Parts: sequence; structure tokens; C-alpha cells
Amino acid sequence: MPGSYVVSGFSRTLAIALALGATAVVLLDAQQRNSPPLPSLPQTYFTAEQSIRVVPVVTGLAHPWSLAFLPDGSILVTERNGRLRVVRNGVLDPQPIAGVPAVRAAVLGGLFDVALHPRFAENQLLYLSYAKGRDDNLTTTALARARYDGKALHDLKDIFVANTWSKSSTNYGGRIAFDRAGLLYLTVGERQEQDRAQNGNDHGGKVLRLRDDGSVPPDNPFAGKPGYQPEIYSLGHRSPQGLAVHPDTGAIWENEHGPLGGDEINVVLSGRNYGWPLVTFGNDYDGKKISESTSRADLEPPFMYFVPSIAISGMAFYTGDRFPAWKGNLFVGAMFEGRTRGTGHLRRITFNEGRPIQREPILIELRQRIRDVRQGHDGLLYALTDEDNGALLRIEPAAQLATANQAGVAMGHLHYHVRDVEANRRFWVALGGTPLKVGATDAVKFPDVMVFLTPREASAGTEGSVVNHVAFRVRTLAQVEAAGLKVERMAQFPGVANTMTPEGERIELFEDAALNLTFTPDEGALGTVARSAEVAPDSVASRHNRPLSTPVAFHHVHLYLPGEAHLEAKAWYARMFGGVAGKRAQYDAVDLPGINLNFGGGRTSVPTKGRRLDHVGFEVRNLEAFCRHLESMGVKLDVPYQKGPDGVAHAMLTDPWGTSIELTEGLAGF
Repeated sequence: MPGSYVVSGFSRTLAIALALGATAVVLLDAQQRNSPPLPSLPQTYFTAEQSIRVVPVVTGLAHPWSLAFLPDGSILVTERNGRLRVVRNGVLDPQPIAGVPAVRAAVLGGLFDVALHPRFAENQLLYLSYAKGRDDNLTTTALARARYDGKALHDLKDIFVANTWSKSSTNYGGRIAFDRAGLLYLTVGERQEQDRAQNGNDHGGKVLRLRDDGSVPPDNPFAGKPGYQPEIYSLGHRSPQGLAVHPDTGAIWENEHGPLGGDEINVVLSGRNYGWPLVTFGNDYDGKKISESTSRADLEPPFMYFVPSIAISGMAFYTGDRFPAWKGNLFVGAMFEGRTRGTGHLRRITFNEGRPIQREPILIELRQRIRDVRQGHDGLLYALTDEDNGALLRIEPAAQLATANQAGVAMGHLHYHVRDVEANRRFWVALGGTPLKVGATDAVKFPDVMVFLTPREASAGTEGSVVNHVAFRVRTLAQVEAAGLKVERMAQFPGVANTMTPEGERIELFEDAALNLTFTPDEGALGTVARSAEVAPDSVASRHNRPLSTPVAFHHVHLYLPGEAHLEAKAWYARMFGGVAGKRAQYDAVDLPGINLNFGGGRTSVPTKGRRLDHVGFEVRNLEAFCRHLESMGVKLDVPYQKGPDGVAHAMLTDPWGTSIELTEGLAGF
């Protein structure tokens, strides 16, 4: 078994989303646990690999706990208050399904998991775990089986009832999973009565292994062993919340709540003891130590542990094709961090040779308690929010680079500080631009970009940054020469040349016939663009190669970076601005509407000191929300969002390599 992997910190751009936190405390009242209202949906959000679109399938659910996909595409959803619901064609049936067991719904007790028999299409059997009560007001975890005919449950029967009767109304467990052999696994929590987890005669704090009728498989590790319940498969668990089968190995993976810190993900092995409460990475809710030890040679270490806790919940491996970059990743729900309201999210975990590498929080903008996550038959991800007004959400790829980038980011402007505005204005007009005034500022407008000229000595901004030059496409280099500009052709690159502004800024020019305009998206970078009716599969690449419809058009900004920083910059710009990652000729690049950002690596110095370009600008749709998104990812805005009297909104930031970027909304209307 590999060692444990701790989740303790994240990169600068994710720091805000992952502030210090700890696991949910069951003694909090409902008002403290509830999150802010769900934002207006659908919305497009950004992740490290691609943009996603979050769509509400249904809302108005009462603390939904689990879901299961029926063969006909309908979705079963459990509500903690004891109702089993069905969603057909995106519509929630107003009538709950009849025939569910009598549930003791109080605090965190109620109706828990729903799972279909592996041969459901033949036998219509499904399973429900729930909090079962009795007359003395004690409750326990129970497992019921019934036949579902599409309308109601029939032949309902408890096939297993745990011996964890308690006054506690928490730590029930209740997750269900079937392995490849058709055996059923059920988690049972220790009811916040710690000694149960190490007591072999108690079902509490265990993962159990049953046949599909609730009987005991004869090869269970403790079957026939004195002092142990025969259903036990593993012990030493606290409050199991997630259960999933690894798609490649078939191993059973389990996650569980720690107390104050110490949430765990475990690979469950037959007969192993996972240590609670003898060892733990968490403290008690009053901050006192539960154990002086975090490991012991005779106890199984967690595969991963979380300090601080995230109030971990449902769990699923992604195996579909709709998110190619996510294939093989593990997704776990997080209900809140640091006992802090409104910090719920979904956590994506990547692996390298079996070891966890990347731990990315997504859906942080929703600020909802994510109780469960599952992959649907359609290859999309579905999540449940555990709220008074709970929702079933669908996560789908957001098509990129359609008529406008789904992120709403496009090329906007270049802003130069110059000594001689008039001389520079004549240069840009000769290149093919149209002069205009934006307020009191001189500007020259081109397709996809506006050039601003401010009379000022070069100062902060892009002074000393990694921006080396900008580039335009022209129909012919001869047209530029005919306009009176000096053109220096590059012998090694036919159709490529340079021209210089009056104050020494290099402008690269590409003729229509130039071969190295070609942009090739990285594998998987387009997500589902090829499926979109709005975007032809080759449209991103062909935009760079098809003949110009205007005499001149903006093409790219080229950044030169030291060492391997060009790869970091490529990933950063794609993630922050929702572009498509790829290659432009030999250069790593990110494509956005109206601009191709090129990144050259291996430089030992930055050859841009003393330049006149102050900053580059992107035009952003819904800029205020976009700024909130950037801040949620840890980006510090040098100038926060503000809207001027002319109706143009703007904000400023600096990329990690020193390039100053202005974000605007409304400037394109000039």
C-alpha cells in the first residue's frame, strides 16, 4: 500500500478558494450549515483544463443525498426527509415514488443512498439505505431492497439492519456500491461513538460486504471468526461518506469525514484496520487531540488525507469521453471548509502512476454544499447540492471559440505611451487603421484591435515585461510599402517581415500567403467544439489561414519567457481567459477571438526594457462577473472593477511574468 498523501495547500491562483478550513461539525444548526442561494444558472465557469457549463436540471429538492441513472435516462434522487423522486426528461415528477421505507429524518439522519442492482434491467431491483428508528427513539443504519416498476416500489424488505442503535443523529454512513462480482458494499458510521470503530462485534465504523440478498459471502475476512460480525470487510472508519469502484483495478475506494481535520480517502482492502480513533490527522471539535499518533505499523494509512478538512462527500471516477482531459480523474464532493458557510465545491483529483497529483476545486463560485457526484450515461457529470432548496446540476463542456469565446474574452486594444502622438498616429493609419478619439485619447481602430496613443514617457505597465512584439496580417507586404512604411523582409520566413513604429516598437507583418500562420489546437483542447453546430471542427485553425476579408487585421502578441516559463504562461492564459491551447507554427500558443497569444521559451533575459507598449487589453463580456471569477482564483486586480461615466467598465491586472493587462467592457462600441 502506498503512503498517505496530504492535501494542505494550493497554488497562488487558487489560494482564495482554498482558505483555511475544517470538516463540518454536526452540532451546527441548519441555518449555519446552509449555503447562500444558488446563483443564476446556467453559467460558464473555468477550470484548469477547460471551461465548463453548469446547468440546473431541477431545483426545489429538500436536501438531496444521492442519485442513480435508470436505463431509460430517468434519474432517481433521494431526499433526506424520506422521499424518493424521479426526474424524467429534465422534469421533476411532483409526486414522490410510493413504497419507500419509514425513515427517521432528524439532523443528518434520513433517506441516504439509492443504488440499482447490477441486473436492474432484468429484475428491477434497487436498494435504499436509511436511518431506521424504533419506539425507544434509537436509530441505526438499515439497507432495504425493493422492486421498482417505473411508478412505485413493491416488495420492500430490509435485508440488513446494523446493530448500531444509538441516540445519536449523525455518522450513519449509508453509501452503497457493487463490485465487479456483484457483491454489495455498505458503509456504516460509528455514530460519533468512537469505540464502535474498533469493536469487531459492532457494525459501526465499518465497510460491510454482502450478497445482493443481504446474506454474508463465505469468503468475508471475518466470517466465522469469534468476536467479529461476519458482514465486516474493513474496520476503523469514522463517518464514511463516499464509495466508488476503481474503473481499472476494481478496487473499492471509500472516503470519510475526520473530526476537525483528517478527512480521508481510502483504498479498502479485505480485513484491514484503518485506524480510527487510534490514529488520526484530525483533532476534536474543541481543538484537543484525539490521538497522539497519526500512523501505526499495524494500521492501514489513508491513501489521501485532508488538512484542513473539506467535509468530503460523494465520490466518482470519470470514465467518459465528453471531458477528455478529465478521464481517469476522481471527483469528490466538498460540503464546506473550515466550518465556514458557503465554501462547498467539487474537488477534482488527478493521478500519476497511482499517486495523487493535482487537487483542483471547481464550482467554487456556486458556494453550495456538494453532497453527491455521479457520471451519467451521457458522459456528463451530475452533482447534488445538499440545501433546503437543493438542486440537481449537470456539468457539461463549454464550447470554446464559437462566434465569441464562451468565456466572453476577446482581443481589445494595445496602449502605447509615446513622445510624439501625431507621428505614431500617422504610422498606424498608414498600416491601415482608422483614426478616432475615445474621450480625449487618440486611437486608431483596426479589425479586432484598437491602438491607443497617450503622450507620456514609458513607465510602469509593460516596462521590462516579456511582451516582445505584436503582429498583424496584411494582404501583401507591398501594400504596406506603398503606404510609405519601411518593411524589412525575413529571408528565412517567406511572407513575413518587420516594420518599426516611429519610436522603435517592432511590428511583425504576415502576408496572406505566409505558411507559419497555422494554429493547431492541442489534443483535447477543443473539448466538444466539434460537436457544436456553431463551430466547424477546423474553424479555430482555419481562422488563421483563410484569406483576409480586410486589408489588415490583428493577429498575435508574442511573449518571450525565460527557461520553461512559456509552458506555465500558456497554461495560465488558457485557464484564466478561457482560450484554446495549441501551437502556432513552432510556438506554444493560446487562441482567443481576435488574438493568438504566442509564447517563446528558453530566453536567458527579457529583451523588452525601455519599450513604449504600456499594456495590452482584452474586451470582456460581463466584466464584473469575470473579475469576481479571477479573484476567486487568487488573481489580485491592480485596479478593481469600475465603470466610468461613458459606460465603459475596466479593471487592471498583471500576469505572473510582468505583463500589464487591462480588461474592458463597452470599448468595442467606439
